[in-house]
Amino acid sequence: MNQLPLFGAPPPSAPPQPAAAPTDAAVDVLREVFGYSGFRAGQERAIRSFMSGTDALVVLPTGAGKSLCFQIPAIIRDREDE
Repeated sequence: MNQLPLFGAPPPSAPPQPAAAPTDAAVDVLREVFGYSGFRAGQERAIRSFMSGTDALVVLPTGAGKSLCFQIPAIIRDREDE
C-alpha cells in the first residue's frame, strides 16, 4: 500500500531540503504591518513552508499567531505583484 507523507514531509525517496531562514521580506512585514519585533515559536517554520509552496499543518494554541502564518506570505506576494 502506498502511504502519503504526513505534515508536508517529502516522500522518502526525495533528498531532504535545507531549512531556509525566514526571508527579510517576512521580517519586514512582521515589523511594518503588524508591529512585532520577532516571530513566535512555530511561525517561522510555517511561513517558510508557505513561501516555498509547501503545504503545512499549523497547530498552535489560541492567540499564538496562526493568522500571521498565512497573512505574511500573502502580503509579500501582493507586494511583489505591484
